[in-house]
Amino acid sequence: EAEPDAAQVTEVVGAVRWTSGDGEVADSLAIGALLSGGTLEVLGPESWCTLRFRDTSTVTLSCSGRLTISKLAQKELHLQVGALSAVVCPQPADRPMLIHTPEADLQVLGTAFRVEVGSSSTALRVSEGRVRVTRLADGSSAEVPSGHRAIASLDPRGTLQVVPRSAPTTEWRGRLPDGTIHGTWVPSAGGGGRLLATPLLLHRDG
Repeated sequence: EAEPDAAQVTEVVGAVRWTSGDGEVADSLAIGALLSGGTLEVLGPESWCTLRFRDTSTVTLSCSGRLTISKLAQKELHLQVGALSAVVCPQPADRPMLIHTPEADLQVLGTAFRVEVGSSSTALRVSEGRVRVTRLADGSSAEVPSGHRAIASLDPRGTLQVVPRSAPTTEWRGRLPDGTIHGTWVPSAGGGGRLLATPLLLHRDG
């Protein structure tokens, strides 16, 4: 058989657990460790772990996620819960990256995307390229292009819809209460001023 496409740990934050295919459990992972054939868990909303494959494709598991890596030459992942962000290099047409969730199957040839598994649905957001998603409830499938999203649920009454993602907010205006104490106040000549907000970058999303 072909050599398994082992994933190398490149970043670990917080508590994680690795269970190998033969049942050995490790409650910590070192940078550079190779993982193939087992289950990775991030144990808390503030924890995450980034893996890199030999072709430099990367996946980041977060949001109390649980991910099983198949011991195959083809990249095949099972996301049971949590969130997975990925940047995938172009894959062979006959061996795409496969991601299975309780509600859907995803085929990835080369793209950047994020998939989140909730209690009864799988949400996919594509930033670059295309991802084919197949809903397990009825077998319906669709290609989700860059800048679009789709939600697959187990409810057979619903439909698999692909819709544009909302544009990110870059500017907003509002009247702030007099008691505002956090921010950078920039006074103006007329006696008023502006309160500048500072973005907070949450590493849990990679």
